[in-house]
Amino acid sequence: MKIAGIISLRDAGADFAVIASNTPHIVFDEVDKLSPLPLLSIVEATAQKAATLKLKKLLLIGTIFTMESTFYQNSNSNYNISVVVPSAEEQEIIYNIIFPELEEGIVIPKKKNQLINICNKIIEKENIDGRILGCTELPLMIKDDDFRIEVLNTTKIHVEGILKYIFEN
Repeated sequence: MKIAGIISLRDAGADFAVIASNTPHIVFDEVDKLSPLPLLSIVEATAQKAATLKLKKLLLIGTIFTMESTFYQNSNSNYNISVVVPSAEEQEIIYNIIFPELEEGIVIPKKKNQLINICNKIIEKENIDGRILGCTELPLMIKDDDFRIEVLNTTKIHVEGILKYIFEN
């Protein structure tokens, strides 16, 4: 695995690095082991936030790659928090809501309603108390007041974690 970019950041004087989106966390652990800099994880920051909020069962939505992977489950299990993902059919629908329009910043109200309906069905069935927006484009569509449960905006949480790291180090 190549980490030339991280080495360049270190050589330029960086004190840390981030992978500022969810899906690339598929390789986060491997990159972290090789990195000469501390890597700040959007996934770990989100798990810490969920723990701080005393959440116990989260619904993860995002790209298919993120929903099929186990990095959110693994990170949250360290805090005794379980993570539920939609069915394979629902994952395909969610993926098609994100791509291509939402990825380009286009919010289609019909697709937003479709996403909310899928999530509400799972939230009720699984007794979910928090939602992970596991794709950095999802906050363009989903707002805190769209649900009666906690919405974990991974982008916002990661930025807050980065700022905390900067000011504490």
